[in-house]
Amino acid sequence: MTSVIDIHIHIQPLGKLKPAVLELTRHSRYNFAQIEKFSADPVAFLKYLDEVGVERTGLISSVSPEVIGYTSEVSDWTARYCSASPGRLIAFGSVYPRHVNDAGTEVDRLVKIGIRALKIHPPHQLFSPNAYRDGLGPLATIYERAQVMGPPIKIHTRTSIFPGARNLYAQPIFADDVAVDYPDLVIILAHGGRPLWMDEAFFLVRRHKNMYMDISGIPPQNCCWNISHGSRKSLTRCFSARTGRASECGTWGRTSRSSRHCPARKRPNTRFSTTTLRVYSRRSSNSCKKMTSEDGGSPQGFSSDPVCANIWLARTSTSPALRRAHSGWHPARTCGTSTSS
Repeated sequence: MTSVIDIHIHIQPLGKLKPAVLELTRHSRYNFAQIEKFSADPVAFLKYLDEVGVERTGLISSVSPEVIGYTSEVSDWTARYCSASPGRLIAFGSVYPRHVNDAGTEVDRLVKIGIRALKIHPPHQLFSPNAYRDGLGPLATIYERAQVMGPPIKIHTRTSIFPGARNLYAQPIFADDVAVDYPDLVIILAHGGRPLWMDEAFFLVRRHKNMYMDISGIPPQNCCWNISHGSRKSLTRCFSARTGRASECGTWGRTSRSSRHCPARKRPNTRFSTTTLRVYSRRSSNSCKKMTSEDGGSPQGFSSDPVCANIWLARTSTSPALRRAHSGWHPARTCGTSTSS
């Protein structure tokens, strides 16, 4: 059976949201009652993961007092929640560079309490990922400390509809500076630049060996139209809309021209299955990962698209840092910190 890792789920303390954000979330989520249940009970959430066949998942939180309402306490909440099963629940925390006295010390603290990766949310935190080049020194400290200690940095690269969000900061190209200035920092582009900048996101993943992406929030049936032909050609193989299985016929460009290269397909216009999504890297060392969607199979919390299709693309199996995040990352002993989970 294929192992499923959903690396982007929002299970967070709903009571700490700003009233307008909570109201928008309540009305935009058909499964809001389920989200409330899971947020209050990690055991119920773990049971749900068993039911849908998800082995491990990343729980995302970010400090955003101005837009969302969350203070630094949200990272502590996430660490406590994930302590219910640290082998299956990967805690993503956050350091807000404008509201912290010592960003490096805060990164150390989060690692000690069980945070295994960090989230930067530019449109909600109101700065670009490269704002350290314009004087936001604590942001540079966060990157430097994470580069030394090892936790990946996930950067939000998707538009937001919440009141007060600044979508300009979500543009993936701003993360290019981060990958250049911190070549040993593992960077994940959340949402793959959807819906406006997906080509930018794929360019960055191709350019930088230390950069990855997830495609959370992108409905599998719409992946074809959100990702340009050039990006599909470089990172995917052919998919069967009828069976949900990938063929061995090579790149998308070849199979789009003629269905004879792909016996499993009835027509050359490839679509993703709405229930499963299989991704094959062009690197032979990478294995297939099956992601369930079930049109809302995973509680995406504050995402506008109720879909579980969160995938590490490119170089997944060859990155020691990502393997540590999946299997239970521990900080380096040379950093003088204690292991957590």
